Amino acid sequence: YLGSQKKISILGGYKNLIKEGGVLSLWRGNGMNVIKIIPETSLRFASYEQFKKLFQKIQNKDTQAATGTIEKFLAGSCAGALSQTVIYPLDVLKVRFSLQRTGEYAGMFDAIKKISSQEGYRAFWRGYLLNIAGIIPYAGFDLACYEATVSLKSDSKHVAPVGQMFRDVWRTEGIVGFYRGLVPNILKVVPAVSISYLVYETVMKEIKK
Repeated sequence: YLGSQKKISILGGYKNLIKEGGVLSLWRGNGMNVIKIIPETSLRFASYEQFKKLFQKIQNKDTQAATGTIEKFLAGSCAGALSQTVIYPLDVLKVRFSLQRTGEYAGMFDAIKKISSQEGYRAFWRGYLLNIAGIIPYAGFDLACYEATVSLKSDSKHVAPVGQMFRDVWRTEGIVGFYRGLVPNILKVVPAVSISYLVYETVMKEIKK
């Protein structure tokens, strides 16, 4: 439960939120999240394709040729950094809405006005460098793994029922077949989760200051 000085259970946190601001407080900051997710995701995927072509041109490769894993990772990292840079002030607003006391901000524009007048416009970029340091490896792994998965799917000639697929994997590869792709997924998840918690702890320390 954010803002609390004592440890409480998850259920206790829900109860405190509802007591403070009603049931709607459980969705506090969600509106800002919805507003920012559309341009962020659109820009990330659109720029990802452009960055892939850019890296191919730098290496004098045909832009229609298949993209290598390293190129996908670099393109994903750049796309993630670009999209996060564009929407970062909205991300800050989302966090502020989530952490606000009930009634502190009347709305998005009221929050912008109060934050800029009390802390200056630099407040909307607080923590930017740390955030970018986290998003670069995450977006690189995320988009590279996503495209690799899509490529595997498109290479399949047909889709068998789930039960049949289960039997085929067991018959041809055994138990190991059900863990295919585990290592790349762990390589993506471990740094992503680690960085997420590092950012969380850092942000919480700054808020307490």
